[in-house]
Amino acid sequence: MEQSGIFISYQMAEAIELIESFDLSKVEEKSKAEENLQELKKRWLNDTLPGTNIKIGNKIAGMQDITIEEVIQLSALAKQAETYTLENAGAFQYILLTNENGEFSFDFEKLDKIATLARKNNKKIIVDSAIVFGDVFPFKIANLDKETISKLIGEYTKILMEKYGDIIDRIDVLNAIFERGQVSNGNNSEEFWIKTFGNNYAQEIIDIVRSKINFSQHNIKLGWNEFYLTNSNFQQRKIDFLNRIKSVRGLDVIGVQDKFMSGEDVEYIVKSLDEISSVCKETNKEVCITEFSCSASGVDLRNGNIETINSKIQSIINTVKNYSSKNDNIKRIEGRVSDKFDFNHKELKDYGFDISTTGKKNIVSERQKHIRESFDNRSQIEVQVYQQIKEKNKMIKQQKSKQKEKKNSKVKILTPASPNNTGSNSNKGFTNVVILSLIVSFVCGALFAIVYMIIRR
Repeated sequence: MEQSGIFISYQMAEAIELIESFDLSKVEEKSKAEENLQELKKRWLNDTLPGTNIKIGNKIAGMQDITIEEVIQLSALAKQAETYTLENAGAFQYILLTNENGEFSFDFEKLDKIATLARKNNKKIIVDSAIVFGDVFPFKIANLDKETISKLIGEYTKILMEKYGDIIDRIDVLNAIFERGQVSNGNNSEEFWIKTFGNNYAQEIIDIVRSKINFSQHNIKLGWNEFYLTNSNFQQRKIDFLNRIKSVRGLDVIGVQDKFMSGEDVEYIVKSLDEISSVCKETNKEVCITEFSCSASGVDLRNGNIETINSKIQSIINTVKNYSSKNDNIKRIEGRVSDKFDFNHKELKDYGFDISTTGKKNIVSERQKHIRESFDNRSQIEVQVYQQIKEKNKMIKQQKSKQKEKKNSKVKILTPASPNNTGSNSNKGFTNVVILSLIVSFVCGALFAIVYMIIRR
Protein backbone atom coordinates (compact mmCIF):
# COMPACT_ATOMS: atom_id res chain seq x y z
CA MET A 1 0.00 0.00 0.00
CA GLU A 2 1.40 3.38 -0.96
CA GLN A 3 1.20 6.14 1.62
CA SER A 4 -2.01 7.87 0.60
CA GLY A 5 -2.75 10.34 3.39
CA ILE A 6 -0.58 13.22 4.58
CA PHE A 7 -0.54 15.71 7.44
CA ILE A 8 -1.13 19.29 6.38
CA SER A 9 -0.63 22.08 8.91
CA TYR A 10 -2.15 25.46 8.13
CA GLN A 11 1.41 26.81 7.77
CA MET A 12 2.13 24.23 5.09
CA ALA A 13 -1.12 25.15 3.32
CA GLU A 14 -0.17 28.83 3.45
CA ALA A 15 3.29 28.14 2.00
CA ILE A 16 1.86 26.02 -0.84
CA GLU A 17 -0.81 28.61 -1.63
CA LEU A 18 1.90 31.28 -1.70
CA ILE A 19 4.25 29.63 -4.18
CA GLU A 20 1.36 28.59 -6.43
CA SER A 21 0.35 32.24 -6.80
CA PHE A 22 3.63 33.07 -8.59
CA ASP A 23 5.07 32.08 -11.96
CA LEU A 24 8.30 30.59 -10.62
CA SER A 25 9.74 30.14 -14.14
CA LYS A 26 10.37 33.90 -14.13
CA VAL A 27 13.34 35.12 -12.09
CA GLU A 28 11.61 38.23 -10.78
CA GLU A 29 8.49 36.24 -9.80
CA LYS A 30 10.55 33.64 -7.94
CA SER A 31 12.40 36.42 -6.13
CA LYS A 32 9.08 37.91 -4.99
CA ALA A 33 7.89 34.47 -3.85
CA GLU A 34 11.05 34.04 -1.75
CA GLU A 35 10.54 37.45 -0.16
CA ASN A 36 6.93 36.58 0.68
CA LEU A 37 7.98 33.22 2.14
CA GLN A 38 10.41 35.01 4.44
CA GLU A 39 7.58 37.25 5.62
CA LEU A 40 5.44 34.17 6.30
CA LYS A 41 8.22 32.68 8.42
CA LYS A 42 8.43 35.85 10.48
CA ARG A 43 4.70 35.71 11.12
CA TRP A 44 4.86 32.02 12.09
CA LEU A 45 7.29 32.92 14.87
CA ASN A 46 4.50 34.94 16.50
CA ASP A 47 1.76 32.36 15.92
CA THR A 48 0.71 30.30 18.93
CA LEU A 49 0.63 26.55 19.35
CA PRO A 50 -2.96 25.31 18.79
CA GLY A 51 -5.08 25.62 21.89
CA THR A 52 -2.52 27.60 23.87
CA ASN A 53 -1.10 31.10 24.23
CA ILE A 54 2.45 29.79 23.75
CA LYS A 55 4.24 31.33 20.78
CA ILE A 56 5.64 28.84 18.30
CA GLY A 57 8.87 30.80 17.91
CA ASN A 58 11.52 28.34 16.75
CA LYS A 59 10.04 25.38 18.65
CA ILE A 60 9.10 23.53 15.46
CA ALA A 61 12.45 22.30 14.21
CA GLY A 62 13.15 23.21 10.61
CA MET A 63 10.09 25.29 9.78
CA GLN A 64 12.21 28.43 9.60
CA ASP A 65 14.60 26.69 7.18
CA ILE A 66 12.02 25.65 4.58
CA THR A 67 12.96 26.72 1.05
CA ILE A 68 10.98 27.51 -2.09
CA GLU A 69 12.27 24.28 -3.67
CA GLU A 70 11.01 22.22 -0.70
CA VAL A 71 7.60 23.91 -0.79
CA ILE A 72 7.38 23.10 -4.52
CA GLN A 73 7.96 19.44 -3.67
CA LEU A 74 5.34 19.58 -0.89
CA SER A 75 2.88 21.06 -3.37
CA ALA A 76 3.48 18.14 -5.73
CA LEU A 77 3.05 15.58 -2.93
CA ALA A 78 -0.14 17.29 -1.77
CA LYS A 79 -1.61 16.74 -5.23
CA GLN A 80 -0.77 13.02 -5.09
CA ALA A 81 -2.21 12.22 -1.63
CA GLU A 82 -5.80 11.08 -1.14
CA THR A 83 -6.48 12.79 2.19
CA TYR A 84 -5.18 15.69 4.29
CA THR A 85 -5.04 15.15 8.04
CA LEU A 86 -5.46 18.48 9.82
CA GLU A 87 -2.73 19.42 12.29
CA ASN A 88 -5.14 20.23 15.17
CA ALA A 89 -6.63 23.02 13.05
CA GLY A 90 -10.17 21.80 13.69
CA ALA A 91 -9.95 20.32 17.19
CA PHE A 92 -12.97 21.19 19.39
CA GLN A 93 -10.84 21.88 22.47
CA TYR A 94 -8.54 24.19 20.50
CA ILE A 95 -10.91 26.26 18.40
CA LEU A 96 -13.55 26.76 21.11
CA LEU A 97 -13.57 30.43 22.14
CA THR A 98 -15.33 32.28 24.93
CA ASN A 99 -15.90 36.00 25.35
CA GLU A 100 -16.11 38.14 28.48
CA ASN A 101 -19.83 37.37 28.76
CA GLY A 102 -19.15 33.65 28.84
CA GLU A 103 -20.58 33.10 25.34
CA PHE A 104 -19.01 30.39 23.20
CA SER A 105 -18.01 30.41 19.54
CA PHE A 106 -15.68 28.49 17.22
CA ASP A 107 -12.72 29.76 15.21
CA PHE A 108 -12.35 27.79 11.96
CA GLU A 109 -9.91 30.26 10.37
CA LYS A 110 -6.93 27.86 10.28
CA LEU A 111 -9.05 24.95 9.09
CA ASP A 112 -10.36 27.16 6.27
CA LYS A 113 -6.83 27.49 4.87
CA ILE A 114 -6.39 23.71 4.66
CA ALA A 115 -9.92 23.23 3.32
CA THR A 116 -9.23 25.74 0.53
CA LEU A 117 -6.18 23.74 -0.55
CA ALA A 118 -8.12 20.45 -0.29
CA ARG A 119 -10.96 21.71 -2.50
CA LYS A 120 -8.47 23.16 -4.98
CA ASN A 121 -6.76 19.75 -5.28
CA ASN A 122 -10.04 17.78 -5.03
CA LYS A 123 -9.00 16.03 -1.79
CA LYS A 124 -10.73 14.86 1.39
CA ILE A 125 -9.80 15.95 4.93
CA ILE A 126 -9.50 14.07 8.22
CA VAL A 127 -10.38 16.01 11.38
CA ASP A 128 -7.87 14.73 13.90
CA SER A 129 -8.21 15.15 17.69
CA ALA A 130 -11.74 16.29 16.94
CA ILE A 131 -13.43 16.32 20.36
CA VAL A 132 -11.91 14.13 23.09
CA PHE A 133 -8.16 14.75 23.04
CA GLY A 134 -6.03 13.28 25.82
CA ASP A 135 -3.07 15.59 25.24
CA VAL A 136 -4.99 18.55 26.66
CA PHE A 137 -7.10 18.84 29.77
CA PRO A 138 -10.43 20.40 28.66
CA PHE A 139 -10.03 23.44 30.90
CA LYS A 140 -12.31 25.58 28.69
CA ILE A 141 -15.30 23.40 29.58
CA ALA A 142 -14.12 22.05 32.94
CA ASN A 143 -16.83 23.87 34.93
CA LEU A 144 -19.74 23.04 32.61
CA ASP A 145 -22.30 20.29 33.14
CA LYS A 146 -22.93 17.34 30.82
CA GLU A 147 -25.94 18.96 29.13
CA THR A 148 -24.06 22.15 28.23
CA ILE A 149 -21.00 20.25 26.99
CA SER A 150 -23.21 17.94 24.91
CA LYS A 151 -24.87 20.97 23.36
CA LEU A 152 -21.48 22.51 22.49
CA ILE A 153 -20.26 19.26 20.90
CA GLY A 154 -23.47 19.12 18.85
CA GLU A 155 -23.07 22.74 17.74
CA TYR A 156 -19.43 22.13 16.81
CA THR A 157 -20.34 19.07 14.73
CA LYS A 158 -23.20 20.89 13.02
CA ILE A 159 -20.95 23.76 11.90
CA LEU A 160 -18.28 21.27 10.83
CA MET A 161 -20.82 19.50 8.61
CA GLU A 162 -22.19 22.73 7.15
CA LYS A 163 -18.78 24.15 6.27
CA TYR A 164 -16.81 21.03 5.32
CA GLY A 165 -19.21 18.10 5.07
CA ASP A 166 -18.54 17.80 1.35
CA ILE A 167 -14.80 17.15 1.86
CA ILE A 168 -14.65 15.30 5.22
CA ASP A 169 -13.52 11.68 4.92
CA ARG A 170 -13.26 10.91 8.64
CA ILE A 171 -13.64 12.54 12.04
CA ASP A 172 -11.35 11.16 14.72
CA VAL A 173 -13.81 11.79 17.55
CA LEU A 174 -11.47 10.39 20.22
CA ASN A 175 -7.72 10.72 20.23
CA ALA A 176 -4.99 9.52 22.63
CA ILE A 177 -7.31 9.29 25.64
CA PHE A 178 -7.75 5.64 26.67
CA GLU A 179 -6.15 4.86 30.07
CA ARG A 180 -4.09 7.98 29.53
CA GLY A 181 -2.95 7.96 33.14
CA GLN A 182 -0.62 5.07 32.34
CA VAL A 183 1.04 7.14 29.66
CA SER A 184 1.26 10.49 31.42
CA ASN A 185 0.47 10.53 35.13
CA GLY A 186 0.06 14.28 35.15
CA ASN A 187 -2.78 14.20 32.64
CA ASN A 188 -6.25 13.52 34.06
CA SER A 189 -8.13 14.26 30.84
CA GLU A 190 -9.86 10.87 30.71
CA GLU A 191 -10.88 11.29 34.35
CA PHE A 192 -12.81 14.41 33.37
CA TRP A 193 -14.70 12.67 30.56
CA ILE A 194 -15.51 9.68 32.77
CA LYS A 195 -16.72 11.99 35.53
CA THR A 196 -18.91 13.96 33.09
CA PHE A 197 -20.24 11.22 30.77
CA GLY A 198 -19.53 8.01 32.69
CA ASN A 199 -17.33 5.01 31.85
CA ASN A 200 -19.14 4.72 28.52
CA TYR A 201 -18.08 8.26 27.49
CA ALA A 202 -16.85 7.07 24.07
CA GLN A 203 -20.28 5.74 23.07
CA GLU A 204 -22.10 8.82 24.43
CA ILE A 205 -19.95 11.28 22.47
CA ILE A 206 -19.96 9.24 19.24
CA ASP A 207 -23.77 9.18 19.44
CA ILE A 208 -23.87 13.00 19.72
CA VAL A 209 -21.62 13.42 16.68
CA ARG A 210 -23.49 10.81 14.63
CA SER A 211 -26.81 12.55 15.33
CA LYS A 212 -25.55 15.74 13.64
CA ILE A 213 -24.49 14.01 10.41
CA ASN A 214 -27.35 14.03 7.91
CA PHE A 215 -28.17 11.24 5.50
CA SER A 216 -26.42 12.87 2.53
CA GLN A 217 -23.18 12.75 4.55
CA HIS A 218 -23.57 9.17 5.76
CA ASN A 219 -20.28 8.11 4.15
CA ILE A 220 -18.30 10.19 6.66
CA LYS A 221 -16.51 7.79 9.02
CA LEU A 222 -16.02 8.20 12.76
CA GLY A 223 -12.75 7.07 14.30
CA TRP A 224 -10.97 6.41 17.57
CA ASN A 225 -7.28 7.12 17.29
CA GLU A 226 -4.91 5.68 19.92
CA PHE A 227 -1.18 5.41 20.45
CA TYR A 228 1.18 2.86 22.09
CA LEU A 229 -0.89 0.02 20.62
CA THR A 230 2.24 -1.66 19.25
CA ASN A 231 4.58 -0.73 22.10
CA SER A 232 5.59 -3.78 24.13
CA ASN A 233 5.66 -1.71 27.34
CA PHE A 234 1.87 -1.29 27.15
CA GLN A 235 0.62 -4.78 26.25
CA GLN A 236 -2.20 -4.79 28.81
CA ARG A 237 -3.40 -1.38 27.63
CA LYS A 238 -3.66 -2.75 24.09
CA ILE A 239 -5.70 -5.73 25.31
CA ASP A 240 -8.01 -3.46 27.33
CA PHE A 241 -8.49 -1.09 24.40
CA LEU A 242 -9.36 -3.85 21.92
CA ASN A 243 -11.91 -5.22 24.38
CA ARG A 244 -13.43 -1.74 24.77
CA ILE A 245 -13.88 -0.98 21.06
CA LYS A 246 -15.70 -4.27 20.40
CA SER A 247 -18.82 -2.89 22.04
CA VAL A 248 -18.79 0.68 20.68
CA ARG A 249 -21.53 1.22 18.06
CA GLY A 250 -21.15 3.67 15.20
CA LEU A 251 -17.36 3.46 15.33
CA ASP A 252 -15.97 2.89 11.82
CA VAL A 253 -12.20 3.23 12.05
CA ILE A 254 -9.50 2.43 14.58
CA GLY A 255 -6.39 4.53 14.13
CA VAL A 256 -2.93 3.29 15.08
CA GLN A 257 -1.26 6.55 16.04
CA ASP A 258 1.89 5.00 17.45
CA LYS A 259 4.67 7.12 15.96
CA PHE A 260 6.76 3.96 16.11
CA MET A 261 9.92 3.95 18.23
CA SER A 262 13.37 3.03 16.92
CA GLY A 263 14.07 0.83 19.95
CA GLU A 264 10.98 -1.36 19.48
CA ASP A 265 11.15 -4.94 18.23
CA VAL A 266 9.90 -4.97 14.62
CA GLU A 267 8.39 -8.45 15.01
CA TYR A 268 6.32 -7.29 18.00
CA ILE A 269 5.04 -4.32 15.97
CA VAL A 270 3.88 -6.59 13.14
CA LYS A 271 2.30 -9.07 15.59
CA SER A 272 0.36 -6.24 17.27
CA LEU A 273 -0.84 -4.81 13.96
CA ASP A 274 -2.06 -8.27 12.99
CA GLU A 275 -3.96 -8.60 16.29
CA ILE A 276 -5.54 -5.14 15.97
CA SER A 277 -6.56 -5.84 12.38
CA SER A 278 -8.18 -9.18 13.31
CA VAL A 279 -10.28 -7.68 16.13
CA CYS A 280 -11.41 -4.81 13.89
CA LYS A 281 -12.33 -7.15 11.06
CA GLU A 282 -14.49 -9.22 13.42
CA THR A 283 -16.41 -6.08 14.45
CA ASN A 284 -16.68 -4.49 10.97
CA LYS A 285 -14.14 -1.76 11.61
CA GLU A 286 -11.31 -0.58 9.42
CA VAL A 287 -7.73 0.13 10.48
CA CYS A 288 -5.61 3.11 9.46
CA ILE A 289 -2.00 3.87 10.32
CA THR A 290 -2.68 7.45 11.28
CA GLU A 291 0.74 8.93 12.08
CA PHE A 292 3.17 7.03 9.91
CA SER A 293 6.60 7.98 11.19
CA CYS A 294 9.20 6.65 13.58
CA SER A 295 10.86 8.51 16.41
CA ALA A 296 14.22 7.89 18.06
CA SER A 297 13.89 6.21 21.44
CA GLY A 298 15.54 7.72 24.50
CA VAL A 299 17.91 4.76 24.75
CA ASP A 300 19.01 5.18 21.14
CA LEU A 301 19.52 8.91 21.59
CA ARG A 302 21.74 8.30 24.60
CA ASN A 303 23.71 5.32 23.35
CA GLY A 304 23.42 5.18 19.57
CA ASN A 305 24.79 7.22 16.71
CA ILE A 306 22.83 9.13 14.06
CA GLU A 307 23.55 6.65 11.28
CA THR A 308 22.40 3.67 13.39
CA ILE A 309 19.23 5.47 14.51
CA ASN A 310 18.26 6.43 10.95
CA SER A 311 18.91 2.86 9.82
CA LYS A 312 16.55 1.50 12.52
CA ILE A 313 13.91 4.08 11.62
CA GLN A 314 14.07 3.19 7.94
CA SER A 315 13.81 -0.53 8.74
CA ILE A 316 10.66 -0.08 10.86
CA ILE A 317 9.02 2.23 8.32
CA ASN A 318 9.67 -0.22 5.46
CA THR A 319 8.45 -3.21 7.51
CA VAL A 320 5.16 -1.51 8.48
CA LYS A 321 4.60 -0.35 4.91
CA ASN A 322 5.20 -3.83 3.50
CA TYR A 323 2.91 -5.46 6.07
CA SER A 324 0.13 -2.94 5.45
CA SER A 325 0.30 -3.49 1.70
CA LYS A 326 -0.60 -7.16 2.26
CA ASN A 327 -3.35 -6.61 4.86
CA ASP A 328 -6.70 -5.85 3.20
CA ASN A 329 -8.20 -4.39 6.41
CA ILE A 330 -5.55 -1.66 6.76
CA LYS A 331 -7.22 0.83 4.46
CA ARG A 332 -4.83 3.75 4.50
CA ILE A 333 -1.43 4.90 5.66
CA GLU A 334 -1.43 8.53 6.74
CA GLY A 335 1.89 10.13 7.55
CA ARG A 336 4.10 13.14 7.40
CA VAL A 337 5.93 14.15 4.25
CA SER A 338 8.15 16.84 5.74
CA ASP A 339 10.40 16.63 8.78
CA LYS A 340 10.52 20.42 8.81
CA PHE A 341 6.76 20.88 9.28
CA ASP A 342 6.38 18.15 11.92
CA PHE A 343 5.13 19.51 15.25
CA ASN A 344 6.48 16.40 17.04
CA HIS A 345 10.08 16.40 15.83
CA LYS A 346 11.82 18.08 18.74
CA GLU A 347 14.81 15.77 18.35
CA LEU A 348 15.41 17.17 14.88
CA LYS A 349 16.23 20.54 16.39
CA ASP A 350 18.37 19.03 19.14
CA TYR A 351 20.36 16.85 16.76
CA GLY A 352 20.90 19.19 13.83
CA PHE A 353 18.18 17.79 11.54
CA ASP A 354 20.07 14.51 11.09
CA ILE A 355 17.34 12.31 12.57
CA SER A 356 14.67 11.73 9.95
CA THR A 357 11.50 10.46 11.61
CA THR A 358 9.74 10.23 8.25
CA GLY A 359 12.59 8.18 6.81
CA LYS A 360 12.97 10.81 4.11
CA LYS A 361 15.70 13.08 5.52
CA ASN A 362 14.29 16.07 3.67
CA ILE A 363 12.52 16.39 0.36
CA VAL A 364 15.26 18.30 -1.45
CA SER A 365 17.93 15.72 -0.61
CA GLU A 366 15.60 12.98 -1.86
CA ARG A 367 15.19 14.86 -5.13
CA GLN A 368 18.95 15.30 -5.47
CA LYS A 369 19.44 11.59 -4.79
CA HIS A 370 16.94 10.79 -7.54
CA ILE A 371 18.87 13.04 -9.95
CA ARG A 372 22.13 11.27 -9.10
CA GLU A 373 20.52 7.86 -9.56
CA SER A 374 19.08 8.91 -12.92
CA PHE A 375 22.56 10.08 -14.01
CA ASP A 376 24.13 6.77 -12.96
CA ASN A 377 21.47 4.77 -14.80
CA ARG A 378 21.99 6.35 -18.23
CA SER A 379 21.82 4.22 -21.38
CA GLN A 380 24.91 3.41 -23.47
CA ILE A 381 23.86 5.93 -26.12
CA GLU A 382 23.49 8.65 -23.47
CA VAL A 383 26.97 7.82 -22.16
CA GLN A 384 28.47 8.04 -25.66
CA VAL A 385 26.80 11.38 -26.36
CA TYR A 386 28.03 12.67 -23.01
CA GLN A 387 31.62 11.60 -23.83
CA GLN A 388 31.44 13.25 -27.27
CA ILE A 389 30.25 16.51 -25.75
CA LYS A 390 32.96 16.27 -23.11
CA GLU A 391 35.71 15.76 -25.76
CA LYS A 392 34.37 18.59 -27.90
CA ASN A 393 34.39 20.96 -24.93
CA LYS A 394 37.96 19.88 -24.16
CA MET A 395 39.09 20.69 -27.75
CA ILE A 396 37.40 24.10 -27.64
CA LYS A 397 39.16 24.83 -24.37
CA GLN A 398 42.57 23.88 -25.85
CA GLN A 399 42.01 26.03 -28.96
CA LYS A 400 41.11 29.02 -26.83
CA SER A 401 44.24 28.47 -24.75
CA LYS A 402 46.49 28.41 -27.87
CA GLN A 403 44.88 31.57 -29.27
CA LYS A 404 45.52 33.32 -25.97
CA GLU A 405 49.19 32.29 -25.99
CA LYS A 406 49.61 33.49 -29.60
CA LYS A 407 48.06 36.84 -28.77
CA ASN A 408 50.34 37.30 -25.77
CA SER A 409 53.48 36.62 -27.90
CA LYS A 410 52.72 39.68 -30.14
CA VAL A 411 52.78 42.16 -27.27
CA LYS A 412 56.06 44.22 -26.99
CA ILE A 413 57.77 43.96 -23.63
CA LEU A 414 60.46 46.45 -22.52
CA THR A 415 63.44 44.76 -20.85
CA PRO A 416 66.75 46.16 -19.57
CA ALA A 417 69.89 45.55 -21.66
CA SER A 418 71.87 42.48 -20.85
CA PRO A 419 75.66 42.17 -21.09
CA ASN A 420 75.14 39.02 -23.16
CA ASN A 421 72.99 40.77 -25.78
CA THR A 422 74.58 41.15 -29.24
CA GLY A 423 73.60 42.46 -32.73
CA SER A 424 71.25 45.42 -32.78
CA ASN A 425 71.84 46.28 -29.14
CA SER A 426 75.61 46.58 -29.77
CA ASN A 427 75.07 48.74 -32.88
CA LYS A 428 72.76 51.04 -30.94
CA GLY A 429 75.52 51.52 -28.34
CA PHE A 430 78.18 52.44 -30.98
CA THR A 431 75.89 55.01 -32.62
CA ASN A 432 75.25 56.71 -29.32
CA VAL A 433 78.99 57.09 -28.66
CA VAL A 434 79.62 58.75 -32.09
CA ILE A 435 76.76 61.22 -31.63
CA LEU A 436 77.99 62.12 -28.16
CA SER A 437 81.52 62.77 -29.54
CA LEU A 438 80.22 65.10 -32.25
CA ILE A 439 78.22 67.09 -29.74
CA VAL A 440 81.21 67.50 -27.46
CA SER A 441 83.40 68.63 -30.41
CA PHE A 442 80.80 71.18 -31.52
CA VAL A 443 80.51 72.66 -28.04
CA CYS A 444 84.27 72.89 -27.64
CA GLY A 445 84.57 74.59 -31.06
CA ALA A 446 81.94 77.13 -30.14
CA LEU A 447 83.68 77.96 -26.86
CA PHE A 448 87.04 78.35 -28.64
CA ALA A 449 85.52 80.83 -31.17
CA ILE A 450 83.98 82.93 -28.40
CA VAL A 451 87.28 83.15 -26.48
CA TYR A 452 89.21 84.10 -29.69
CA MET A 453 86.79 86.98 -30.41
CA ILE A 454 87.19 88.38 -26.90
CA ILE A 455 91.01 88.31 -27.13
CA ARG A 456 91.05 90.23 -30.47
CA ARG A 457 89.17 93.12 -28.96
